[in-house]
Amino acid sequence: MIQTETLVLCILILQTLLLVMRVVVFFGRFRDGIAQWTVAGTIEVAMWVIIIALGKLSPALVGHIALCGFVIGISCLLLSLCKFFSAPDNPTLTYAPVAIALAAVALGYYEADLASLLLNLMLAVQSARCVLIILSNPQEGIHRSCYLLMLGFAIFSLTAIGRAGRIWIPDGAAGDSLRQASVMLSLMSAFITGILINIGLLLLHQDRAWHEHRRLAMSDPLTGLLNRRALELAAEREVDRARRQKSPLFVAMLDIDYFKKLNDTLGHQQGDQALKLFAQVVQSQIRKTDVLARYGGEEFCLILPAGSEDSTLKILQRVRDELESTPLEPYNAVLRFSAGVSVWYPGESNIDLAIARSDAALYQAKQQGRNQTAVALSALNIASTFKTATM
Repeated sequence: MIQTETLVLCILILQTLLLVMRVVVFFGRFRDGIAQWTVAGTIEVAMWVIIIALGKLSPALVGHIALCGFVIGISCLLLSLCKFFSAPDNPTLTYAPVAIALAAVALGYYEADLASLLLNLMLAVQSARCVLIILSNPQEGIHRSCYLLMLGFAIFSLTAIGRAGRIWIPDGAAGDSLRQASVMLSLMSAFITGILINIGLLLLHQDRAWHEHRRLAMSDPLTGLLNRRALELAAEREVDRARRQKSPLFVAMLDIDYFKKLNDTLGHQQGDQALKLFAQVVQSQIRKTDVLARYGGEEFCLILPAGSEDSTLKILQRVRDELESTPLEPYNAVLRFSAGVSVWYPGESNIDLAIARSDAALYQAKQQGRNQTAVALSALNIASTFKTATM
């Protein structure tokens, strides 16, 4: 059977290794709650060292000091989660349990059982609050780590409640055996929750980093819209959906008129501002189901599922109206654009032909005077004639 001292030593070794791993993996990084997480780990290691070094001198006092340290540590983890999720932190709810824990250590000289009860209840409260923060701040792409964390904090909270109930265990041989079993269960819980919480936090930060790298790889850094690669993936999804629903997809290619002249006259910085403004205005006028991407330079691609020619033209008209009322400051320059519209039909293998038709229609709109929309009449013939909708 594992001895209590052996299990405590194993926990200390585990917590030390986890702390070293954390420092190595996140060396030099202190954002997103990593600093608070590191402080929590340092406090936990220090408390286990105190338990091993001084536990036999005054078990009750050292136990209360260690529990108080764990309350401070779990409060640091709570702050770490608030930082990570950008969740509001209530100082009263966060620091009041710490103050109660410190007072309980002093109270332990006179009422050891009451002090133990208060310390364990504060641990349970802070652990439960960690679970609530995770539940109330769902984020895309980090579900597996959240499950590990919630499991770890839930076990930690239940274990603390179980320890608080020791004061009601009756004296005698049976009571002593029950207390010893409770101590072993508590230590095993500390070992398991140490793994779950620390690995969960590690995965939490790794998942966010991967998600952020993926987002940056799939978005245009200037406008924040999808980039060309992301457009291809989004178009594949929309084509598959439209094929299943046997519905057309409308594709519009938009190009800012006289952008090179604007860039040369006002400078590249204002050119960048013009691209941002244009992207924001278009984004504000389309539906959530529509897909907008920067196709290249001053050209943008818009995919409109389950739409019609009429609804597509109305959206483009709304964009023009909004641009008229939102000039580029400080020069009060009104951005105008030409557009080409085509349609993808379920019989076509991919959306490339529809984009090519829209691009050809866009060229036709440019040739006919700019600031207008040309609509490809035939969805199946790239060299078809065009009709022009002056907007």
